[in-house]
Amino acid sequence: MSGVSVRMRSVGKARMTVAVAAVGIGLVLGGCGSGQITQTDTQAAAVNGAMDEIGKVAIRDAQLAYPSGGNQAAYKQGSDARLVLTIVNNAGQDDKLVNVSSPLFSGSRIDGSKELPARTALRSGVDPDDQKAPASSASNAPSASNAPSAANAPAQPGKVSIDLTGLNKPALRPGVTVPVRFQFAKAGSGTVQVPIGAPYDNQANG
Repeated sequence: MSGVSVRMRSVGKARMTVAVAAVGIGLVLGGCGSGQITQTDTQAAAVNGAMDEIGKVAIRDAQLAYPSGGNQAAYKQGSDARLVLTIVNNAGQDDKLVNVSSPLFSGSRIDGSKELPARTALRSGVDPDDQKAPASSASNAPSASNAPSAANAPAQPGKVSIDLTGLNKPALRPGVTVPVRFQFAKAGSGTVQVPIGAPYDNQANG
């Protein structure tokens, strides 16, 4: 009997050792997981541009270019803001960009062609995401529900420069959205809530 008792005590100690080791591993893994969550929570999320539809015209990845000023970045009263976006004409007929406006700005300036032939696009400014992605990035493509067939896909976007001019507020800082109204000759008009984009190096105004 004494031999049996010794063996039982040995088995019991072995099971306890395994259990303690398992708990220890769980705590270590739990700690690693907590660290990963904390790191994720402190990462700044990228600013996604606004997307909307005005008739058969799609507004894609619309945002105001990030203002200069470093940590104190802001558009000051009276300043202009470049619109960065792609306008896609998904219709089978030609259209034209007539006007762009915002109640926060006194006016707008559109340089370049306003024409939107059928199944073509116009691009204003440079999206920060496009600095790292191929030119055919899906961020500038029509949504799946409105995407034309491959044979009728929009051609390489044409270039246009769209600026909102004369800010009529004391200051406009990142983190807010700006109501921007787009008017087209055939698609009609609509207002899109446009955010201020994220900062990036070597901003281009092309």
